[in-house]
Amino acid sequence: MILTKNKYLITTINNAISVATNSNFHTITATPTYGGDINQTFKLKSNDQQFFLKLQSGAPFNWFQQEFNGLLAIRATQTIDAPKPIVVSEFEDYQFLVLEYLQLTDTGDWHQYGEQLANLHKAQSNQQYGWVEDNYIGHTIQKNSRRDNWAEFFAFQRIGYQLELASCKGYTLAIPNQHIINSVHHHLVEHQPTVSLVHGDLWKGNMGFTIKEPVLFDPACYYGDREVDLAMTELFGQLPEQFYRGYHTVYPIDNSYQQRKPIYNLYHLLNHLNLFGRCYLCPINNICTLISS
Repeated sequence: MILTKNKYLITTINNAISVATNSNFHTITATPTYGGDINQTFKLKSNDQQFFLKLQSGAPFNWFQQEFNGLLAIRATQTIDAPKPIVVSEFEDYQFLVLEYLQLTDTGDWHQYGEQLANLHKAQSNQQYGWVEDNYIGHTIQKNSRRDNWAEFFAFQRIGYQLELASCKGYTLAIPNQHIINSVHHHLVEHQPTVSLVHGDLWKGNMGFTIKEPVLFDPACYYGDREVDLAMTELFGQLPEQFYRGYHTVYPIDNSYQQRKPIYNLYHLLNHLNLFGRCYLCPINNICTLISS
């Protein structure tokens, strides 16, 4: 295990935590945790403190800083809990992010989860669509240049960029790329939603509960249409029905969401194609044919 074998790395992490927490942190145990498919993760424990560590070698510039910023943005709304980011830093080829340690489970009050996510989406933003800078969704750069027009933002900076990556990787879709972009823009051109802070990668694997309340983690935040979060909760199997009931009691959505849902999930399917391979081509082509007809 690289963490315990590299005394200089663990010393750097200990020092970073000590400075950030104004304490004298010294790792006694570093226990690997599981669940992610990108980073190495550990529970760090001293005599009286414990933290969650995410570690990555050879990661792109500011890899963990973007997650740090997203967690801060979610926490700042005071609507739903997210792990408190402690410190982000680097050592040689490694980047690391330290978070407060939360004992999480996948069971809890799903109605409350829906309510709190709705409150996150309702939080006043006064922002343009996009984010302060580009960030990441998985290993993929997420383009976030600010725009006032939602159709343009999503068609070009979400779908268009992913299609460009897919072409560079040698994937050819059933519908020409420019026609897909035009179709997405056409379907969204009359839709100018209220700007919401969105998690950006909201599937069940990035949702959990402490004993007390729901928790969001691993964000790919930006300001956009709140429906992108709801759509992704349905991409890989719906969440419990109580979640959607809770959401709608606080912030109902209109029936036209059902027409936009496959367009929003096209973004994530294209990202999965670019990350994991051609097994995603069939559902992508199905959506592209649907929206282009």
